[in-house]
Amino acid sequence: GHLDDIRTVTDYRVRPFVGRVPDREYRPRDDEEVAEVAVFPVARLVDPDNYESERRDHPHYGEIRLHFFHVGGYTVWGATANMLVQLLEWTTDWTRPPEPDRTVDADADLPG
Repeated sequence: GHLDDIRTVTDYRVRPFVGRVPDREYRPRDDEEVAEVAVFPVARLVDPDNYESERRDHPHYGEIRLHFFHVGGYTVWGATANMLVQLLEWTTDWTRPPEPDRTVDADADLPG
């Protein structure tokens, strides 16, 4: 099935689809398009120690909330983190905290 459409800050619309891969041996079709596939256990994603968020003023979209998942040496954020938030809220007991961990200046550095 699919999740709700995600609008990115660069004004792309992404329609995420969710499926089940039978094993962890997933191989991307085109190495030119997919550099790496990272596998994260759901238990690590729903662990509150691995999640944080911030409020930031975006010059075109006003106030936005950014989500960050820190798992296995990776930081997942942006549209991908938005998709994870929705997936976890729909399929687990996880709920995001009602308020962001911090408010940052619009010019603050982003991860990655």
